[in-house]
Amino acid sequence: GVEISGNVNSLGTGSVTISGKNSGSGAASPGIFLSSGMVNSTIGNIQIDGEGNTGGALSEGVSINSSSVNATGGSIAVNGMGQDTSGAPVGVGVVNSNIQTTSLGMVNLTTLGGDFTDSDVGGSSYITQTGTFTLNSHQGINFSGTAVSTIATTLGPANLTAQAADII
Repeated sequence: GVEISGNVNSLGTGSVTISGKNSGSGAASPGIFLSSGMVNSTIGNIQIDGEGNTGGALSEGVSINSSSVNATGGSIAVNGMGQDTSGAPVGVGVVNSNIQTTSLGMVNLTTLGGDFTDSDVGGSSYITQTGTFTLNSHQGINFSGTAVSTIATTLGPANLTAQAADII
């Protein structure tokens, strides 16, 4: 997999693409692990694709923990495949983080396998100004705990779809 605990910046027109697959067998082996970092693009799009391992628990496709993903003039797409053996695989897991676009950008979060989870360690925010916010989960969508997370769009719609479980 890919672990990022610093900053990834595109200050020009270029896009940022981060892809990772964890082929290990141990627990806590996500495809992409963004921890206490930032992914930023001033004009281009941001694409983050991750596939967790098939062996152990807590092997999210994409894990975003205490981090920011910001696109000033582009869109953000996060795609995660959770396929661990824990009984509750997570495609995309977000903890105390911000995912935000400004201008015309869209935010698309997709789990290709497993749930989408936003845990209660701290509230997260998902913000678009004039673009659409879309959260599409292969299984369920779980906003858990007592911390408040925010989905905010100024002009665009917000769409949440859980294909095989509840939105809680």
